[in-house]
Amino acid sequence: MLDMKDLDVSLARHPARLPHGLSRTPGGGSLPLLLGLACAAMVMGVLWLAYTFG
Repeated sequence: MLDMKDLDVSLARHPARLPHGLSRTPGGGSLPLLLGLACAAMVMGVLWLAYTFG
C-alpha cells in the first residue's frame, strides 16, 4: 500500500517536474514539436498512399 508519508517525501524530493517532452529551456521545446509534425506528416502520407493505390 502507498502511504501518504511516502507520497509527501517523493513530492518533496521532486518539487517541480515537468511532463515528459517539455523542456525548461525556451529553445528546447521546438525540436520535439518539429519531430512530431514530421512524424504526423509521414503517417498521413503513408495513409494517403495506401488509400489511393491500395
